[in-house]
Amino acid sequence: LQKTSKKGLSKSSFRLALLIYCHSVEMSAPYQILFNLLQCAQGKNYVPVPFPGEPLGKKKPFSFRPQSPIKKIAALKQEAEKIGEQELINKINLFFDDEVRNAFYHSDYSLTDTEFRICENGIPNAISFEVLSEKLARCFAFYQAFFDLYKLIRLSFKKTKKIHRMPNYEVF
Repeated sequence: LQKTSKKGLSKSSFRLALLIYCHSVEMSAPYQILFNLLQCAQGKNYVPVPFPGEPLGKKKPFSFRPQSPIKKIAALKQEAEKIGEQELINKINLFFDDEVRNAFYHSDYSLTDTEFRICENGIPNAISFEVLSEKLARCFAFYQAFFDLYKLIRLSFKKTKKIHRMPNYEVF
């Protein structure tokens, strides 16, 4: 986006980038992985469902509304502060903007020639394309680095021994 903004980025490109941005910040897996890494760093056990949803009510007893990214980030912040890993939250805060996410998902925005205007709750707000482009670029860079490292670590397990013979002909 930064490279093409010099040439004159189209509104369609921004809409596509915003869609990818919103999907990125809504993904559950990165939050769950980061939460469990912070848990492990504290010597705690793995938590299979670290962000349980909120029940939708008595009419739908087994239906849940997933937690919002804000709540997940707040939980990550608490865990990160316990072990002095504030830098993780600082990195997330550089790109996460719930106002942009919410406005885009609810179509409460408009794009002018120079800015992203949020029209939510009757209180107007505007973000320049330069600022928005920077947030999007940081988001994409964060998730690219996250998934590259995640893949590298997973692939490293291919080299480890998979079957361990134990006494009495047992196999682990």
